[in-house]
Amino acid sequence: MNSADTKARFEAYNRLQAAAMAFGEKLPIPEIVAIGGQSNGKSSLLEALLGFRFNVQEVEMGTRRPLVLQMVHDPTALDPRSRFQEEDSKEYGHPMVQVAAIADLIKQRTESHLRTIKAAASPKPIVMRAEYAHCPNLTIIDTPGFVLKAKKAEPKRTPEEILSMVKTLASPPHRLILFLQQSSVEWCS
Repeated sequence: MNSADTKARFEAYNRLQAAAMAFGEKLPIPEIVAIGGQSNGKSSLLEALLGFRFNVQEVEMGTRRPLVLQMVHDPTALDPRSRFQEEDSKEYGHPMVQVAAIADLIKQRTESHLRTIKAAASPKPIVMRAEYAHCPNLTIIDTPGFVLKAKKAEPKRTPEEILSMVKTLASPPHRLILFLQQSSVEWCS
């Protein structure tokens, strides 16, 4: 198989994946769901696969809404090109979001949504499409980390709500589960 055939296949795959997400279709293209405890490196792994840093880095729970990251390998995108799906639409916003502004936009959208619904976490995803020469064609879902108990200002049901949300995200048969655990924790525990 030559590189022109491979490139055409990737381009067709990218268009099919983008169209399915835009129309809310359930296309069984393999996706990865990153799960694990709070601060276990899920967001850092996502950034490593993507090829650039952008995410919110927090000591406490950073990811409070699932982040659906549609990575598109585009050899012409020597600098990352990122767009976000509008909050209550299947359309992607314009213009492209600069890498330096991505974390702030995720944080602003998350805080605004959580204030509106008066919750500590939400299953409503943030969808980001990133085109870059140094990333694979892949959809990965970054989930809120598991916690044992809610913080003081949070509803007591927060840990159960996060567990339920992650189970729902990981349950479709086309999704692969990638469980991350801190290296300082013994596997048997």
